[in-house]
Amino acid sequence: MKKKLLLLVTMLSFISVLAACGDPANEGKVELNFWHMSPVGSEGFREMRALITAFNESQDEIVVVGTGFSFWDYWDKINIAISSRTAPDLGFHTIDNMITRAEAGVLHNISELMSQDTSANNIEIDQFRTSQLDFLTYNGDLYALPLSATTRVLYYNLDMFESLGYGVDDVPNTWDELQTMAREFDVVEDGQITRLGFDPTYGNATYHGWLWQTGEDFFDADLNPTLNTQTHIDVLDWIVNFNEIYTRNQLASFGESNQL
Repeated sequence: MKKKLLLLVTMLSFISVLAACGDPANEGKVELNFWHMSPVGSEGFREMRALITAFNESQDEIVVVGTGFSFWDYWDKINIAISSRTAPDLGFHTIDNMITRAEAGVLHNISELMSQDTSANNIEIDQFRTSQLDFLTYNGDLYALPLSATTRVLYYNLDMFESLGYGVDDVPNTWDELQTMAREFDVVEDGQITRLGFDPTYGNATYHGWLWQTGEDFFDADLNPTLNTQTHIDVLDWIVNFNEIYTRNQLASFGESNQL
């Protein structure tokens, strides 16, 4: 059964939360409950159902029962379920609290499963990024497997660039260049911002995203907080001062009128 668990995790390739297996069911098979974020009617439902079906049909020992929730509902439900020790056998989660939950004993030790798997289908840990595995390791053992990392991308409207006489070669390469260029694209009418060149707090832009670009983090190698370092101060100042020529009301009004 442990080998099949690893095959399941490998096939689905997700950040997994492993709890104890349920009682054998479904004609002698072990039933595993899997929570995911592709509910009926969602774009990913058909693909997720196909993955689960393919795994169930690939062997005769385990049956996976999938339950889908919408993205925002999922996080509330999984957090409550883990806290109340009623979590599913398998599920998605973020990596930032894996160590805490491993320490609390609510996650399964994946390293133990891997050490007992003598098949040719054992997971190749080298395929994952060390930076992700570090977040998922507690006392030298893995308690989850990574799927992906969130990527923030900054887009440029080249039509607007061309309207001001700029081209691809003029795209900013530094924060200072970005701030200077952004001002040229601002449009204000009757005191209201109708076009804003850029806002480092708008949309999916995050403070930690900007901070990590500098190479700084929130803790040093000894896990001491770094919040009072000059780098943190410089990043905060850059964010705060980026659109300092406008009032907070102007910026808030622009954001509210341009939400997707």
